[in-house]
Amino acid sequence: MVGNAWGMDINNFNDLTNCANNIYSLNMTPEQYQKGFETGVLETGSNIADVVKGVDLISEMGSFDAASIAAQLGTDLQTVADSIAEAASAGILTDLEAAAAGLGYASFADAVAAYNAQYGTSYTVEEAAKALGN
Repeated sequence: MVGNAWGMDINNFNDLTNCANNIYSLNMTPEQYQKGFETGVLETGSNIADVVKGVDLISEMGSFDAASIAAQLGTDLQTVADSIAEAASAGILTDLEAAAAGLGYASFADAVAAYNAQYGTSYTVEEAAKALGN
């Protein structure tokens, strides 16, 4: 998918590593790149690998089931939000009401209120949906 967006063939992790090395003028091995990927953190504080796993869950299982699994694993709301936003950027839309239900909220509005309370933000439902790519 990334390769398609950039107009190049990326068929495996070695291709991705070569691409990253070329773009960022690096000389990393696939093993070094993988370790950085597994331990890397987004600006929001979410672990990159956890977000990618979340995107995969949304893609493979659907919004409710992916959110249910995230809730069972104790995934924080920020990582869930980052996963939904990343999924949207890859063209995978999340049913926000179903995801909220999977997390145990009565509605997406309740999930937004919980997020605002936890992170000291003041998103409206509409702003949150837009920020999540929906």
